Amino acid sequence: MKITEEYQRYNLSQLMGDLASSAHREEYRGQTSSATYSEIKSRLQAMHLSSGSRILDAGCGNGAFSIPIANEFPIFVDGIDIGAELTKKATNLACEANLSSKCQFYAGDFSDVSVYLANIFDAIICIGSLYWGHALSKILKTWQSVTRPGSQLLLFLNMEYIPLTINEKEAIGGTQFLSALTVQHGLTRHRWALCEWSDATNS
Repeated sequence: MKITEEYQRYNLSQLMGDLASSAHREEYRGQTSSATYSEIKSRLQAMHLSSGSRILDAGCGNGAFSIPIANEFPIFVDGIDIGAELTKKATNLACEANLSSKCQFYAGDFSDVSVYLANIFDAIICIGSLYWGHALSKILKTWQSVTRPGSQLLLFLNMEYIPLTINEKEAIGGTQFLSALTVQHGLTRHRWALCEWSDATNS
């Protein structure tokens, strides 16, 4: 409950919206993530997903990335997010874009993917949502149940390379960062091969 409330405050925050809009400028699509669509598009192109592939957008929000992905790639996109109002908006936006047949949205916690069939996804993308109080090990194990052999992960994360102070955690949000070593250990433990590790702060 605490995480859900923090998440809702974060997404409804006028300050966060203003900061995201200022940072992304013409690329702003309503997302609060630091990632841009052009970055995500470039990564997806490098994944060489075949036509008809199906991906899960975990923490899809208002469909800011799911909808353009469904529009530009010959793949199907399922989005899941704990924000019911956000997934409702995503559904409406997909309908307006005539993309309802290529992308659909579900309000729920992506740590529980029992609503999906086993081995149904070719890839999972999670853009700035993995750290919302979820146990990383549990998430990675759960995602394996709905992905096909050889599937891929695309994760955009806020990484914690040095410990945050109490004041920093209070200002940013206590769940907003993951330890780099925690992520690497979790991927290895659950047999997700780490193909590339990029630091956007160096770009």
